Amino acid sequence: MDATSERTSDTRRPRFVDRAAAARLSVLDDIFYRGNHGRGAEVVMQGVWRFAEPIAPDDLADLHRLLAASDLTRRVATSPVPFARRSFVADAVVAPLRVDPEPVAPHDVVAWADDRAAAGFDVDRGPVWEIAVRPVTDGGSAVTVSCSHVVTEGLGLIGVARAALAGSDPSAVRTPTTPPRLRDDVIDALLLWVHVVVGVVRSLARTVIDPQVRAELLAAARPPSRPVAAPSGPPVREVHAVLDVDAAHWDRFVAASGATSTAVATALAADLVREVRGPGPVEVAIPMAGGDETGELMMAETVIDDADDAAVCADKLRAAYAAAGGGASGSGLGPPGGMPAELLQLLGDRIAHAMVPDPGGREALVSPLGDLGGVFDELGGHRATGMAVRSVEPRPTDTPSRTVVRLWSGRSAGRITLTLVTPGRPGRGVTMDRHRLGQLGAAVAARRGLVAIPW
Repeated sequence: MDATSERTSDTRRPRFVDRAAAARLSVLDDIFYRGNHGRGAEVVMQGVWRFAEPIAPDDLADLHRLLAASDLTRRVATSPVPFARRSFVADAVVAPLRVDPEPVAPHDVVAWADDRAAAGFDVDRGPVWEIAVRPVTDGGSAVTVSCSHVVTEGLGLIGVARAALAGSDPSAVRTPTTPPRLRDDVIDALLLWVHVVVGVVRSLARTVIDPQVRAELLAAARPPSRPVAAPSGPPVREVHAVLDVDAAHWDRFVAASGATSTAVATALAADLVREVRGPGPVEVAIPMAGGDETGELMMAETVIDDADDAAVCADKLRAAYAAAGGGASGSGLGPPGGMPAELLQLLGDRIAHAMVPDPGGREALVSPLGDLGGVFDELGGHRATGMAVRSVEPRPTDTPSRTVVRLWSGRSAGRITLTLVTPGRPGRGVTMDRHRLGQLGAAVAARRGLVAIPW
């Protein structure tokens, strides 16, 4: 299992929901919704598309029109019925195509993309996504496709854009165009209560016979022995850097090391964590969709030691996937002890955020996207030179988090593009900027035998 997804639209809804009913927000959707409203981090998904030639607004007109008619154009409707889950409704306001006429220097493309991610999305009304284009001083162009993480995740954004670029008919939109009826909300609230109560009772019963469940619940009830220290100084934005590795060179390296593409990316992420916070084992998490009908987001977790090469990382990842899939290790983003994740949807936004303040937080988070598809290699006959896909927390924050490095990887236009993300102040008195992060990324890649070129 080399490429994993964060979640899939076919498996994300709890089992007790009729799929013909309104598109209710999942537990994960609610986490991102709370972040969009100030309880946690606001997260934006973004593709940054580079071209060797000028891209005119007309070249993007069809893509904009098809995305406007796609499942991406949906907002969140909050029910008046207590405990009924929020729903997606396909009538969000659509932002016009944004054209920034002033050319940007090649080394400033990522900074411009950061600004587009911070443009602001209104998930309750819209717009929830944007396409922007800007010329680059080297004669090329940069295009960003950005959306709130509430409406989709990385693979979802790529999938919608891929279908639009392929000219697929967007008429098969699954999201309802009107909010659910009052009766449906009442039924949803009742079923949610039944599901959660039964799940909580089962979890508590398991504490009698399962010491692991008992330990998880007891640990959750105690304050952490080593709480994450709040950063000193005013809030700062996180730092992003993008690097390209020749895909053929990457493939040869993967084959020679007896590893997988994801294992190599994981080894690089662990190396970068050690560059930031010093030597020692690194906790790594890779998002994967749960194997049961709920589709709960799971985290395959492992620990990468200083001496681990890519092949050892591959072995550890295979064991982590198997353990997470079998429920033996790995974790979802919900309450501990096997309690139903939907418990968070009954507790209210303030308590739910307090219970899970840093969902999925590990020292390194690796999100491998695999091959993005040939449709991203050109647009209207204009050759693309790469696509970076990433999640962005666009607002300055002083909220403590365990995550030191996030790494996204994807293949397009003959390149493996790595997007690196660290806090602006990752610890040990270190202040990070985009240039320094890019150089650190290139250095750790070189030590592994790879040539990575920062954007």
